[in-house]
Amino acid sequence: MHDIAILARRAYAILFEGAQPANSVQVQKTRDGLRFLRAQGFRFLEQNREKQYHRPGYVNWARLARGGHHVLQVLADGGPLRYAGVVVDGHFYLYADKLEQRPEFRAYVD
Repeated sequence: MHDIAILARRAYAILFEGAQPANSVQVQKTRDGLRFLRAQGFRFLEQNREKQYHRPGYVNWARLARGGHHVLQVLADGGPLRYAGVVVDGHFYLYADKLEQRPEFRAYVD
């Protein structure tokens, strides 16, 4: 987890705090205008604030983003995308850690 956490925090700094990316890293945009970048087998994607989310029992990341939080999704790149973790306001969390049970996210569980 250590390496992915470092990568995720660096991507967060680039997308939300204006840090300069390395020469090999390029900030891109999706068709919806969301910023993302790829590095070392991962895709780091800005959360879509407008996304309609209907998954009972899980954190509604779009609602969290609409509430003013900076949310960055971390996906394993290549093949079918798999969500590996999330960075919220600079803090990295693994999805395997049952985030819907964490006190700081309970208000955003659908």
